[in-house]
Amino acid sequence: MAAAGTDEAELLAAADALRRWFAAGLKPTIARAYMPEQLPYRKILRIYHLYGRKCVSAQGQMPVPANILESRMDGIEGAVFLSVYRKLAGPELPPGLPDPDTVILARRRYLEIRLAAGLDRFREGKELDLTECWVLANALRCGTVQLRRCRRGHTYVTADMQARPLCCDFCSIKESGRINGPYISADSGYLREIEEAERKEAAEKAADEAR
Repeated sequence: MAAAGTDEAELLAAADALRRWFAAGLKPTIARAYMPEQLPYRKILRIYHLYGRKCVSAQGQMPVPANILESRMDGIEGAVFLSVYRKLAGPELPPGLPDPDTVILARRRYLEIRLAAGLDRFREGKELDLTECWVLANALRCGTVQLRRCRRGHTYVTADMQARPLCCDFCSIKESGRINGPYISADSGYLREIEEAERKEAAEKAADEAR
């Protein structure tokens, strides 16, 4: 009886995770890898149809990191997201597939940085979706995507088999003169702003609990 109870609790926890992930935009084909064997794929799809975002395809081929990071502008987007993700996941990335909740939170913070930096005005509708974020996070864990530091201190991203040169996207865009401040500022300044806001929020919460 104990085993049956444990299985039921595991399935309930899995279903709760699926509702949360699908509402955020995760694909069922990704979520399936995290589910216990007792939960058949047809039930995963049933939960997806109830809670998933209709704009997210249930099936379809997964994107390739080199294609996600095809242009310099795409590289900026990827570098900002992965910088946030690595901060949340820890410099020594945990073994196994990326935790979807961490990827979802990292994407939320990335979108905040993107908005604050003004990237949405230059790249409207071209933000990384959750599937692309998960693919990049998994590729970072596998080593097929790397975060590097240039001599000016910017963090940039490279991917195996990418067509464009392996150099800093921030510096290349700045030197080209096409777009200036927002992309350069997105590298680290807004990360610090969000960290400060988080510390302030945590301090206020602790003060409220102490009252």
